[in-house]
Amino acid sequence: MRMRTPVILSTLLVLFCCLGVAVETRAQAVTGYTEIDYYADTDTLDAYSETDLDWDLVGEYDAYVSLTIRDGNFSVVAQGSEEDQWNGVASVELFYSGTNPDTTYIAKGFHKPIADLWDYDYAWPYRTYYYDDYYFGYFENQGIYSPWYYYFLSPGFQEIHRRTAPISVGSTFDTDSVTTPPGNPDHLHVVSDNTGVVAGCTSVTSRQIKFKVVDSNGKNTGATPMQEYFSSLSTNTCRSDGAGPTPDSCAPTDSKGQFTDNITVNCNSVGGSCGYTITDQWQWCASGQTPATVGTLTETVHNNAITVNGVTTPDKLKGDIH
Repeated sequence: MRMRTPVILSTLLVLFCCLGVAVETRAQAVTGYTEIDYYADTDTLDAYSETDLDWDLVGEYDAYVSLTIRDGNFSVVAQGSEEDQWNGVASVELFYSGTNPDTTYIAKGFHKPIADLWDYDYAWPYRTYYYDDYYFGYFENQGIYSPWYYYFLSPGFQEIHRRTAPISVGSTFDTDSVTTPPGNPDHLHVVSDNTGVVAGCTSVTSRQIKFKVVDSNGKNTGATPMQEYFSSLSTNTCRSDGAGPTPDSCAPTDSKGQFTDNITVNCNSVGGSCGYTITDQWQWCASGQTPATVGTLTETVHNNAITVNGVTTPDKLKGDIH
């Protein structure tokens, strides 16, 4: 801090008038802005915030900025602050790695000019006070919370005394908050389970189970390539040729990671009670990688009832499938 040298204002005005000097009035302001970016290749958030003083303010104020990054639960995952070094600019940059999938992160910058000139009351109450000549205290308690950028324009020169040097004018935040992509497919979640009959063979039961592919946190993985692998399959006794189902080849789910598994013996050409048993593995089939099983279904498929993982129609399968 630098102590202010008192000047008699009336003396200065007389001097200016006598010399015929025109006094130029210029705008003085504090500027704040904040931004955040996410780099998927390194799983890193990069947040930046800055407080700038108009050059005319340097010497009367210092610039200060603090920055926080918060996750989807509003918990602080990174923070930092900086005060300028006599140049009117304070900036801070934060990096954060190890993000949670499908989470929005928000960077928030807090901006302050710090009154740099001070004096002392030699009469009661004998306290130090600071000069806020451009009255940035005007912005305090206004609750300014602006997306990306804000221009704190001084209300004009006036001799204001205050008891504290830091002046909290407000904050900015990045409107382009970062949403990290979901993690790798981990398991299936049952969306719906419906029982019906086969078209053209209304005495034969069919079952349609809609699954959603999710990561380890239960977030859908978006359009995900999936395929079927039958680790075991018995003969279909409802057909004279014994033919059963064929596994679905690798194909993407919908944009929400959802797909439907249709289960039935098809038409019963033999008559009576018949069917097959199967162990059906649904696999994530990413290009260039070994298929990974994310959900296994153990099925007993008969013409009049279908059991999946111990749940027989018309009861419904629920929850997660691993």
